[in-house]
Amino acid sequence: MADAEIMKKTEGRKLSHEKLTERIRNGAMFPPWTPGLKEASREVLRPMITALEGREILYDCHVLCLARVESVKVRAKEFHVVATRIKYIDTGRGLMFAPGHEPPGPLEFGGGWEFWYVYRSGIKVQMCCDICFPDPTLVAAVKAAVQRGTAPTEILALVFPKETATKGGK
Repeated sequence: MADAEIMKKTEGRKLSHEKLTERIRNGAMFPPWTPGLKEASREVLRPMITALEGREILYDCHVLCLARVESVKVRAKEFHVVATRIKYIDTGRGLMFAPGHEPPGPLEFGGGWEFWYVYRSGIKVQMCCDICFPDPTLVAAVKAAVQRGTAPTEILALVFPKETATKGGK
C-alpha cells in the first residue's frame, strides 16, 4: 500500500502505541499530527540515531554523499546530527557539484521525530528527498564500488535497488 493510501486510511483514527511502532518499523509514514506519533517515532528511531556518532553514513539529497557523523544530539522532541562530508559520489542522475562548488560547512540534519520514518535500511524525512543510510554493510559496499571504479548507475542500484529495477536501470 502506498504511503499516501496509508496516511489517508489512518487519518482521524487513533492507533495504539504498539500499532504505530510496528508500522513505523515496517516503513509506514503517517501525518505528523497523528496522535502518539512523536513518541512512537522516537522509540523506533532513537536507537538508530544515537548509534550514528563516529560512524560513516551515506546521505542522499539529490547528490549521494559519504560522511562521518561527528555529533548527535537527541532530545524528547527532536534530534540533530552533524557530519563531515568525505566524498560526493556520482550515481549517474546528472546531479553533482562542480569541483570547488561543494556546499561549505558540515552536513547537518534532524528535526522533530514525527517528521522522519524508516526507509529501507535508513531513515527519510517526510515531504523531502533527504535520506540517511547508516547501514555499515551498504556504506562498505558503496565505498568498495567507488574504489573499483564501478559505473555510477550500478552504484545507484546498490543504494536504491527497487527504483532502478523498476525504471530499467542497468
